[in-house]
Amino acid sequence: QACPNSAAKMSCTSAGALSVQCPKGHRLHWSDHGLIFNRHCVLCRGEIPRSAPRHRCFLCSYNVCYDCSLHISRSTTGRYLVESSSGVLIGAPRKIAELFHKRVKRKQDGRAMFVEISISHDAVEPLAGAIRTYRHSRKRFGIADDCRFVVYSADRILVPEPAVVDGDLCLAADSQEKELVHRELTAPADVVRIAAFVLNRCRVLTLIVGQELAARHDCYDSAWVPTLPSDASEDSNLLRWILGGGDLLMKLQLLSTEARSIFERQPVVSEVSVPAKIFGDIHGQLRDLLMLFHFYGGPDPAHDIAGVSYVFNGDWVDRGRHQLEVVALLFALKVLYPERIWLNRGNHEDMNQNRKVSRDGALGFDRVCNQQLGEVAGNAVFESCHRSFEWLPLAARVGEKVLVVHGGLGNGEWTLDTLRAIERPLEAASLEKALDGIVYNILWSDPLLADRAKPAQSFGAQQSPRSKTASMRNFGRDVTEKFCKREGLGMVVRSHQFRKTGRCFELMHDGWLMRIFSARNYCGRHLNDGGFLLVGYAEQASGTLLVKPQAVERLDRSELLQSDTLLEPYCPASHLMDLVQKPKAPGCGVFFRRRRLDRRCCCCTECGSEMEEESSYFMCRGCGDYCLCTKCATALSHNCAVAEDGDDSDSDLDEVGMGPEVHKDNVATPNVRAGNDPIMLHELKTVVASEVTERTVELKTRQLPTLLGTRQGCLTEKVELRDQHQQSFSR
Repeated sequence: QACPNSAAKMSCTSAGALSVQCPKGHRLHWSDHGLIFNRHCVLCRGEIPRSAPRHRCFLCSYNVCYDCSLHISRSTTGRYLVESSSGVLIGAPRKIAELFHKRVKRKQDGRAMFVEISISHDAVEPLAGAIRTYRHSRKRFGIADDCRFVVYSADRILVPEPAVVDGDLCLAADSQEKELVHRELTAPADVVRIAAFVLNRCRVLTLIVGQELAARHDCYDSAWVPTLPSDASEDSNLLRWILGGGDLLMKLQLLSTEARSIFERQPVVSEVSVPAKIFGDIHGQLRDLLMLFHFYGGPDPAHDIAGVSYVFNGDWVDRGRHQLEVVALLFALKVLYPERIWLNRGNHEDMNQNRKVSRDGALGFDRVCNQQLGEVAGNAVFESCHRSFEWLPLAARVGEKVLVVHGGLGNGEWTLDTLRAIERPLEAASLEKALDGIVYNILWSDPLLADRAKPAQSFGAQQSPRSKTASMRNFGRDVTEKFCKREGLGMVVRSHQFRKTGRCFELMHDGWLMRIFSARNYCGRHLNDGGFLLVGYAEQASGTLLVKPQAVERLDRSELLQSDTLLEPYCPASHLMDLVQKPKAPGCGVFFRRRRLDRRCCCCTECGSEMEEESSYFMCRGCGDYCLCTKCATALSHNCAVAEDGDDSDSDLDEVGMGPEVHKDNVATPNVRAGNDPIMLHELKTVVASEVTERTVELKTRQLPTLLGTRQGCLTEKVELRDQHQQSFSR
């Protein structure tokens, strides 16, 4: 036992574990054996797996999970976890949780002064042509499990309104500029004309994509054969049509050389103004990129290039069918708008990686160049593009508070000033050893995912399974948070990874990290969305950046398995709550037959009803004292205006009329708000699912007497057998 005059004081030991005391003064011990009756953390109230390490009191039913212990060690080192009054310990677990969540809230409030996450995201079904607004959910990997204390904002982003593109003007400009690209081109002014011609041709392609969607035709990028204008005299080859025919080798080399000269003048860490759009991996899927331009506006004078910056976060080549077309478009945009278009280097902007992809049987960038231009011209374009890739920036800082890198942070033991001092060009042979592996980790490293069963493997810098070398390290949530605080950042945005059946974005590491991926249906065989992140100043909070994902939904959505329709609501503090399923009894004996819920989760905060009979309930691990039964969530959804979506086969999408205006069938509808209700608005399908659950519970209740009678009969037979054995033994 601890000294009775001390009050739950904590300090970090050499092994990294905490020396913590329970409210009764007993010292907590580091253990990986769970208690039988109580396996919940007293701070976050999350269930701790039986074999997971935790701080445990052997005399009381008291546990602190590994995750919460790290929060305490970083925010309350040298302080008291439990306050004392007149030398008497305040021993209520609720008081401990309140103090803990107050400290975490102060930390999150300091972060919210820089960057906030929008409470919703936009998504468009291409064939329907309707931009809809959905609330966030942990399903389909939109919000990671370690995002417990993130505060979401219902504010809007200040962005200029995009203009309407006139198709006749695009075709007229295309015919006027066509004759400028056939003569000999050597001067920089001619390079600008090539870039303008390429951009105008891509605007025409964007209109063609819109016409295809209006005709109810959608396809993978690998199967896309666009119907070019009837007056096109060039070959049906798309690259030749985009460049206007003629000497393709000379035009691509001129674009690459001019882009390289711009990269040489700009720093390694680009400073990007807001509002900005951050795109993830494209991998040669040109149609998906043009589709995003079609629905949300593209980087040309007819849309929003005058007031919006564009960041393309690497991996434009390899595996896709239109790799050269994507590179030509991005280089043309950089030549025309050098202070609005920003290009980051990815791990596939590497000559060795391109050749490795080709050796593995996929469509590498070197193979694409040889197929479309011939072996001699293809090798020349391949080398010219990589001479430009070697001068690409490695990071971009948006609004001075959001850092955009392709891969990750590695061990996080580096600064932006160190990165700015690196010398370019960075050739493929020197990437792994540049800055002692820092550049290699910026391009390749991955974040560690939350794992409650093995929490120690979710923190720090761990060895990456991608490489056998020790220089590549995956980074945990503590590394991300420490790096952001040291550099004065509010968030790190990365690409580099996708989820096979998930969203194009994922919020991770308690809101300090966000992933974005722009190539939908990656490689034509995965069921993932494609999109980008919109970053801008909040309308109501001046000086605060707001991040909102905008996506184009995937093809073949009907093939996805139907998931549970109960979606997580928001608590009054704007935390995303957790859907908790009532655990089953671990055994069949009388002692284990009844499994208790967490004592502080036994009552609904809204109606006060007991939740012992509920099969599931909502719990906020961010507030610590807010629970909600499914009936209250269903009743509140009846009082709110919800946009119906009867044709949506993906039940994890929760459509609400909040944020930007919801458009259906290209017709603007009034913006519908839910008043001051802090609970998330559920779809009508949630109500139906709740009614089905109630009917199932009612059916099981009717069958309960029969089951009890059968069990009683079994017990009676056992008693009779026992009496017979006793009589036989007596005789």
